[in-house]
Amino acid sequence: MKILVFSYFPLPSGLAPTTRMVAYGKGMVINGVNVDLLSIYPYSKKESNSNWPKDLNFISPFSAKYNRFILIRGIHFFLGLVFSLVYLKKNRKKYDSIIISNDNPLVLGPVSFFSKILGIPVFFIFDEFPIPIRHYLKSDISLIKKKSYRLIFRFVDGFISMTDKLLEFYSNILNRPMPHLLLNTITDTDRFLDSSQNYREDSLCYMGNMELSKDNVDLIIKAFAKVSLKFPTFKLKLFGKPNQAEKKLLEGIISELNLGNRVSFHFAYYDEVPFILSKSMILVSSQPNTVRATGGFPTKVGEYLASGTPIITTDVGEISNFVKDGEHLFLVEPENVNSYANKIEFVLKNYPFALEVAKKGRELLNREYSHLIAGEKIINFINKVNDTKTK
Repeated sequence: MKILVFSYFPLPSGLAPTTRMVAYGKGMVINGVNVDLLSIYPYSKKESNSNWPKDLNFISPFSAKYNRFILIRGIHFFLGLVFSLVYLKKNRKKYDSIIISNDNPLVLGPVSFFSKILGIPVFFIFDEFPIPIRHYLKSDISLIKKKSYRLIFRFVDGFISMTDKLLEFYSNILNRPMPHLLLNTITDTDRFLDSSQNYREDSLCYMGNMELSKDNVDLIIKAFAKVSLKFPTFKLKLFGKPNQAEKKLLEGIISELNLGNRVSFHFAYYDEVPFILSKSMILVSSQPNTVRATGGFPTKVGEYLASGTPIITTDVGEISNFVKDGEHLFLVEPENVNSYANKIEFVLKNYPFALEVAKKGRELLNREYSHLIAGEKIINFINKVNDTKTK
């Protein structure tokens, strides 16, 4: 059995969508399936990683140097899509199914339609609401976009969703039954096998893209400020690549709170993530209570759990359906600085207990949400749908 995963994400490393894709791709390979990850993103950097299985191949049919002009980038996008469809036609007999990991109708539509013509079953995997809910925090998408999805879904054989809310959203657009699989956080637990640390530094760690509409890092900074005098040796380290406007906003808050020597910005490469998370005292995350948040399960929470480090995050979306406050991690009310600050103080003052909670969280992740489990579930789901169609 061979599966093609089709996306517009940087490969082989990138942000959360790339990390998830690589994780379930590895999981399928280890469960006996050959997997190709194809990206029409033309600016991927050539990297290698000895931990990736030999049967997990990265394919980039078109590459180019990044251009600051949006028109040129649009041309690159179009060429990437065309070259990818040509590749798909030439290699159509190689693949038993295709998983499309992109909710842009300009990608999802042509690839679904073309795959259907070639006789390749199509599965749509999604982990966030589409734009404009995702980027602009709107409450819904346009009628035109809904009609586009409804047309595209005629060529899709199954849904793979991160949450019930997302599944409900797309199912309501389709307005008819669709075979589906619910697949929550997906974490490559192999990355964390050798990450245990004999020491931890006095630091709180946030890791993410610092997109403030998704992660209100400003709240974390303000909460840290409230407890900073009680824990004078501790620092807050922010890992990610925020855009200039949002970084400037965060720097203004840091300066206003006189935390210039206590809060710092950093960047972590893919292979560095497990070590950084495992040597921190607390891993922090915070999301505002938005429509966007109701449909997601932060990838970072899965990686946080895998590290065995105590976690503080906000209780938004469906996260409390899968992890329990005080048993696997520590949940706080969203958009409440005082509540967040109190939880930081509680964890630091009760750290042996917090480590036991983190240990149980790691055990839960390894047992139910690892890349191996995800890969097996995807394979079984695809086989079931395809077998049903042939009967």
